[in-house]
Formats: sequence, structure tokens, C-alpha cells
Amino acid sequence: MLKIQSFILAAIMTVASFFGSVRMALDPTIKKPSGYLEMNDISYGESAQQVFDISFPEGIGKELSIAIYIHGGAWWGGDKNDAYSILQGYFSERKMLDDMICAKINYRLLNPQDPEISLETQLQDIDSAIKKIVEVCAQQGYSITKAMIWGVSAGGHLSTMYCYRFKDTSAVDIGLCYSICGPTDLTNKWYLTECEIGRNDMLLLQSLLSGTEINEDNINSDKTLSQQEKISPITYVTPETVPTLYFSCGKDILVPVADGEKLAKTLKANGVDHYYMEFPNSGHCSRDKDDYGYYTLFDFHLDAMLKKYVKSKRSGVIC
Repeated sequence: MLKIQSFILAAIMTVASFFGSVRMALDPTIKKPSGYLEMNDISYGESAQQVFDISFPEGIGKELSIAIYIHGGAWWGGDKNDAYSILQGYFSERKMLDDMICAKINYRLLNPQDPEISLETQLQDIDSAIKKIVEVCAQQGYSITKAMIWGVSAGGHLSTMYCYRFKDTSAVDIGLCYSICGPTDLTNKWYLTECEIGRNDMLLLQSLLSGTEINEDNINSDKTLSQQEKISPITYVTPETVPTLYFSCGKDILVPVADGEKLAKTLKANGVDHYYMEFPNSGHCSRDKDDYGYYTLFDFHLDAMLKKYVKSKRSGVIC
């Protein structure tokens, strides 16, 4: 049944994609950059991990929106340079980011040998990096209109945490949050019983993220539940939360589908504009060919929400 649904979706979206491409080709407001200015490994702190890359599309104006990417890697691994294949897979076909400034951030990673680094440290790194990004943009003669902050896996978790908690204080005006298979509810016992990371490593990760030891002796305590809630993006959803995109994968062994479903329900209950979809045949952060119809439909919603909340200079108007 899922394959039949995916086939039907694929057929519909193939037709829609054709007419959409014709519309875009005839749209005189679409501007194609003449080239890109690339700046790599710009420092925003004393650590070697506190760096970012940024790319400016040239020849289409100096007031532009920005897409800021947060890499994954279970909070204690990964690198911004891993983003190339992610960008190719999720954006290049429809060229959604061609007319946007794009930045990729590294942040200090969790380390059992350095318990001073926690989720709060990583969020502060992202905030500091964004302040520096705004400064570099100004130096190059660009001003940022709106921002999309997005990431995969742990980067999706960090993106939602940052958007939901720092929206009112960030150096950029956040119009859209986009999480790809990012953990949303770390109170879910699935992470300790089913997650491929393993129970012991997950207990360690939650301890490092929260800055409080979580172990077998206290795992069921109210204090531990409070700490898990503190590091869960879903805790911070309010009616003022940033519009959000999220997709989960039905064959994910690292993040449960239930996380996406619960986030979508919570956003809906708070009246927050959002779009959620499950790719039933795909593994963690991937797009299986059998899910073509699903992810093509999702991309149309992504494109529409980018235009509505990030690229439009008039709030709420789709260009």
C-alpha cells in the first residue's frame, strides 16, 4: 500500500514539477547569481571548533535572506564539511538556496573528558557564530532580511532548540526552522531501549547535554525527567514558536518516528504553522527511492514555506 501511495504521489508531483519549472522559467522576478563568494573557516571563538563557512550569491542584490546549517553527529561528532552531500540531496535539484546567503557552523562538541561542554555551550556557540555571521555579512556589504536555521539529526535538535529558545534574542530574524530527523523528546524511553547508539552511550550523552549525571540509579527520578525535558525542543513550543518543517524516516534506528509525530501535534495544539511528513521506507536522514513521491511533495512545502517566511520581504506573502 505504501508503494502504491508513493507511486501516486510521484506521478502527481512529476506533473506539478513540470508546470512549476515552466512557471519559474517565465517568472521575471527570479534572479540567477553571476557567481558565489566563498569564505571558509571564519573564527568566532578561541576553540578550533568555533568556525563557520559562508557563501554569498553575487549579482542579485545586497539585501538577502540566509540559510544557516547546523551539522549532526550525535552532538559529539560531525563537521560542517559533511554538509556538501546533504545540500546536494535536499536542495540542489530545486535550487532553493541559490538566491540565499548560506552558512555552515561548527560548534564545540560534547566530550566526556571536558564536562564543561554541554547543550547550553553548543547553543551559545551557535548564537555567537550567528552574531559573527551578521558582522561578516555587513563587512561584505550585505544585510540579512530573514533566516532559515536548519540541520540534520543532532543538528536538527540544535536547530529547533535554538529557534525555539533564542528567537527573540538572535542576531538574525528567524523566519523558519527546518529539522531533518532531529530528536525532539528525550524523555522518550525509546532512546534507552531501542536506539542504535546504545543505552550506556545514550545515558552518557544525556548527562553531557544536561550537565547533570543521568545513570541507571536515577533514570526514573523526577529530577532526571526534568533534565530530559530541559534538553527536549518540544518543551519550548509556544504559540509564538517559529514556523517549523520536520520530516522523519520510518526505518530510522537513531530517532523514533514518534518524535516527529509528537512535535507536529504540539505545534498544531499551539497554532504554529508547520509541515510534517514521514518517509516510510527511508533510514535516518535519508531519502529512499521508494519514497520519491513523499519527499517530492515535502519539497514543495519546503519551497513554499521558504518563500512565505524567509524570502518574502512582506510577512505572510508568498512571492
